[in-house]
Amino acid sequence: MKTIYRHSLFALLFAFTANIGMSCSRLSKNPPIEQVMLQEFKKLDKLILTEVNVRKVVSLDGTPIHFEDIESVRDIALWGKGLFKVGDRIGIYSFNSTLVASVDFSQTEAKNITKDKDGVFVLQVPQINVEILGRDFTLKKEYEHVSGLRFPITPEERATAKDFATEKLEKEILGNSQFTDSIRKKAEEKLKDWVARLLTMHGEENPTVRVEYIGTNATK
Repeated sequence: MKTIYRHSLFALLFAFTANIGMSCSRLSKNPPIEQVMLQEFKKLDKLILTEVNVRKVVSLDGTPIHFEDIESVRDIALWGKGLFKVGDRIGIYSFNSTLVASVDFSQTEAKNITKDKDGVFVLQVPQINVEILGRDFTLKKEYEHVSGLRFPITPEERATAKDFATEKLEKEILGNSQFTDSIRKKAEEKLKDWVARLLTMHGEENPTVRVEYIGTNATK
């Protein structure tokens, strides 16, 4: 009876040891959460966080036009007649463009993803970039009028108006630091929320995320 007991105890101990070994083996195969997140970031390369649709109106001769001067786009023709003198060559055009805020993960390394002593997940990235998505937008004719014996408006003049529109957009939007900073702030909140959701998906409970910008002293 004693012999049977000893053999049974040995078998139980062996099985328990084997289970521990298998469990440890499984745990050792799970990479650190920082490595997991690095792999997630590398899948994206670049992440667009925020999109803002922008609509502008320009005139053929560069006369300043603002939407607050017009009750609706349909009133552009009537408004234009009151702005220009009789005999002028009038051309008024509108265009839509998209402004995007994105973060670049292409150069992200393991050292840029850490946890501090309080358990806060710290992500170091380049400054969030704000840019116009594409420059080849379509210029829509809202109103054109040529009176008397004046020459008609040419495609070349419309192309010039389009170049002016691009320049105007870049100055008014990208040159407005207050506006771009507000877009970056919204984009950063979306970035932190997105990273937190990824962490939760990978088993982290109630994660807190802090963003630090590489090459600056900005910490959020």
